[in-house]
Amino acid sequence: MSDRDRVTRIMCINCNICVNTLRRYRALELNIRVTTLLCSWVYPQIITEDDYVCEACRDLAMISVNHSLQEISGIDDQQPGPSHRGHVSVCLLCGCSILQRQSDRILRDNPTDLHQLMYTLIENRVAPRQVTETDKVCHPCWLRTQREARRTHDVNRPQSAIEEPSTADEPILAGVQSCISNEEVRHAPNGLTLPDYRRAANNNNRCVFKDCNSTTLHGISDKLRAVVLSNHNYYIPKLARVCSEHLSSNLWETLYYSANSLDTFTADQVQHVFSFIKINTTLDFENIFEMDDRVFEYWIGLTKEKFNSILEEVPRINETRKGCLGLAALLMKMRTGDSDERIATLVQVPRRTLENAIDKIREILLQDFVPQNLGIYQLSREQLLEHKLTIPHGIFGNENNTNGIVICDGTYIYIYK
Repeated sequence: MSDRDRVTRIMCINCNICVNTLRRYRALELNIRVTTLLCSWVYPQIITEDDYVCEACRDLAMISVNHSLQEISGIDDQQPGPSHRGHVSVCLLCGCSILQRQSDRILRDNPTDLHQLMYTLIENRVAPRQVTETDKVCHPCWLRTQREARRTHDVNRPQSAIEEPSTADEPILAGVQSCISNEEVRHAPNGLTLPDYRRAANNNNRCVFKDCNSTTLHGISDKLRAVVLSNHNYYIPKLARVCSEHLSSNLWETLYYSANSLDTFTADQVQHVFSFIKINTTLDFENIFEMDDRVFEYWIGLTKEKFNSILEEVPRINETRKGCLGLAALLMKMRTGDSDERIATLVQVPRRTLENAIDKIREILLQDFVPQNLGIYQLSREQLLEHKLTIPHGIFGNENNTNGIVICDGTYIYIYK
């Protein structure tokens, strides 16, 4: 969904889940006992006429009220649950379910200055709701808050006096010291310590991700190093390696807070940063074969071969103006959760042009790609028979194995009772 088409999210006042597509009830129109109980649950928030509760929270409140009345009458029947929230796996910021999505815990032990600033931003955004130890946010919201915190940190950073640059023949370490204030740099026995940047160990025997024992390791290109350093303030040394699984995942931001990350840099490592930081990392998806393979997979989540297979399977994409760019931008948005404005800046096209391209490609995929790859309609009867499991076959099958079995789960279909 493009930014211009995004509708206002309606949140449950109790569990904070987005109820735009769920059954919801106005909080003040419920039974007075239920409303009073909800007020005690959400305190110090004040329930207004515009506030809603989801069906799960309403049912939970009714169970608690009925249990209280039964205790007064001496009847012990249905017990209320241990939680006062109908949905517990919910992003605190956007209200989406994080039950099967990557999420990040807000409160952490020994937080860094950046993480403390992120917590302050989240706390101000959800006020007067209080942030608890169990609260989490979805990964896209976490990345957006992280970028906002870094921008705020850069703006509020005090401007200290900058020394005159050293001559060209002086050591690289002295040149770096002349560009960084004494308050922000500490001299460690093994090199230079930077407060806002961290790095991986310079080791080619293990993956840079902690506790990863994979033996399928890959080198990292300087272009990918530049992207990770720019987006996550994390430097990957020359000898560092990454496994196939983590190379295709989108977990680079977790490296900064990892227990095996380091904040001490040697002069050679700083010089290496200067050697690749000016590399052109422009995302030109109209000429994908000229892009670095690692950078392409970092943004898209697919290899170039898989990306081209989609183009071959759906030829209408190439026939559409900026079709390849639209497909790449749609995959980037699905992978990173970035806004259209940020993606437009990365690919260097106007935001409106990007949004139009994404909308066209989305419709083409829904018409040409989805029906051929999702659902039972893209399977032949013989293929469907091969998907049968033991228990369903024992209940619904026959000896000749000619019954196709389809189980339709309608748990989350919105139907009036």
